Amino acid sequence: MHAEFISPDDPRWQRYLESNWHDFYHLPDYVKLCAYHEGGIPIAFYAQYRGASFLVPLIIRPLPESLNASPGWCDCVSPYGYSTPLVAPTQEQLPAFIEAFVALAKERNMVAAFFRLHPFSELNKGDLCRFGQLVHHGPTIYLDLSLTEDEFWKQVRRNHKQNYQRLVQDGFDVSVDDWGRLGEFASLYRATMQRVGAVTCLYSEQYFTDLKTILGPAMHLCCVRSPSGSVVAGGIFVEMGGLVHYHLSATATEYLRLGPNKLIIPFMRAWAQERLNRVLHLGGGVGGAYDSLFHFKAGFSDARADFYSYRLIVDQSRYENLSQVAATQAGGDHSIPTNFFPAYRRAVPHAPHLPPVPAASVVTSEPGVDA
Repeated sequence: MHAEFISPDDPRWQRYLESNWHDFYHLPDYVKLCAYHEGGIPIAFYAQYRGASFLVPLIIRPLPESLNASPGWCDCVSPYGYSTPLVAPTQEQLPAFIEAFVALAKERNMVAAFFRLHPFSELNKGDLCRFGQLVHHGPTIYLDLSLTEDEFWKQVRRNHKQNYQRLVQDGFDVSVDDWGRLGEFASLYRATMQRVGAVTCLYSEQYFTDLKTILGPAMHLCCVRSPSGSVVAGGIFVEMGGLVHYHLSATATEYLRLGPNKLIIPFMRAWAQERLNRVLHLGGGVGGAYDSLFHFKAGFSDARADFYSYRLIVDQSRYENLSQVAATQAGGDHSIPTNFFPAYRRAVPHAPHLPPVPAASVVTSEPGVDA
């Protein structure tokens, strides 16, 4: 077994991606961009064993100072999106790779690791559950681009159809890759994130410029323009390997009632289908919840995929101690929360953390598999 943590500049990272399936979330420069905005260090765990290889993009995060942890203690998290661990050519050596990761992570003083899995690249659940906790957050929604336009519209909710027709009649229109509008979209996105309280996503225009530099022709900007010509809704889409992700979206507050974002998905479905893609992935609700965002997306398609996260406690003793410290600082019930990971980040005021998992189900083993 050869295993190590590598930097984004290590040529083995890019070589792995050139030889194996991946998504844009795995690109080293994308991981660097996410790490910069999350205040962490971009790395990947890279391993080779018996003809198989393993690559996991990660962001190392320092622990909150208020926990009074020893210097050098840290944890790690997947970059934003579906940046699942990659294993090729088969998953036969997946258990060995996870064991190697835990051992090396412990040497690096990592306390815990959080992985966001990919809805269209499933890892063996039985193998994962032998070492950590697999959590099902809920379904994501996608459009099967092999369907005809008529078959697509039969799945669209009635009120979505009515809103769509009204918007077209009123003179709203849609454009794609009008990059002169990127600044307008960036402002609209910031305003949208402020409205919904997503303070960690208040990206500047420079973020979108950097993302465009990283993704190049794979990134696309869709804008909805009002009859007066202003951008009132929009989305960032990323196209790779036949899969198109609806990555980020925004809608002007004063136009929420009209729902101009309902023009985006039918337009981009036709666009993606014309370019011979297989799937337009809309994603799910916030944190996988069955919320208003999920309800909106579900009105365009009956197709579902499952979103899971994977949680590894690297050092059980340190994890429990830190979680008890955080619970004591928070006051009240000192029990360690089980629906939040890592637990020691939940109770620390102003500390960056992962979102809680409402109504998620923990998978203890795959049916028929001895975990």
